[in-house]
Amino acid sequence: MLDGWRQDVTGGVGGLVKSPGFTAAALVTLALGIGATSAIFSVVKAVLLTPLPYAQPDRRVQLFSLCVPDWRPQPQGEIADAGGVAYQDKAVTVRYALLSHGNIPSVAYLFEAPTRTKIKPSLPHRPGPWVRGLIEAYEAADPGRALEVDGAMMPAGALFEHVYAQPGQRIGFVMDHLGDEANHARIEALCGGADQLFIEAYYREEDQEMALKNHHSTARRSGEVARRAGVKAVIPCHFSRRYQEDLQGVIEECQAAFKGD
Repeated sequence: MLDGWRQDVTGGVGGLVKSPGFTAAALVTLALGIGATSAIFSVVKAVLLTPLPYAQPDRRVQLFSLCVPDWRPQPQGEIADAGGVAYQDKAVTVRYALLSHGNIPSVAYLFEAPTRTKIKPSLPHRPGPWVRGLIEAYEAADPGRALEVDGAMMPAGALFEHVYAQPGQRIGFVMDHLGDEANHARIEALCGGADQLFIEAYYREEDQEMALKNHHSTARRSGEVARRAGVKAVIPCHFSRRYQEDLQGVIEECQAAFKGD
């Protein structure tokens, strides 16, 4: 066996020496094959085999912005599955959470207006530039700040009883989702204490098997999660067309569950 292997190697090397053009082509082909294989493996390893540096690398969301007048989506990067802030400026903060809706995740949102510092009508002095200082002192919890009011100096704390913080409205939007405990926990965490919650009531509770099969919530379950979240008002929406003749019944089912009936 060893002699046969030696003869094969000797014959092969001799053939390559006698045909330098073929030898060069073979070597180039071999080099390209090895290089391409290495490059493909590197890409596969980086993209498919190596986990991304996130808590749940298999669940990421691409964030887009829409701008008038053409409303073309512009990619803004990725956001994590764990939830958090998707957008924020001086006027609004948009929080989000990913919900399960079969093989396609659904994004729930909470829109928050900022808290505003307001002056009560009971303020005993004529408003002036000093009001800005009063508001700043109130927000900084600095009652000792000196203010010039009507030509006299006084500590800001003496006027704090005429100032109050008005929380901004918090409005939640929860559409397609399976009405299970995992989704409900995320909804409660995102929308707890919201002023309003717009939430899907796709099926009636009597059709809960169909809701489970199609990964939707029922009117009753949506009302229950809204009650547990402590929202001030629930607005059921996104109904199945099968209830076109009795939408009011779907709405009443959701509202009854919200009230605890």
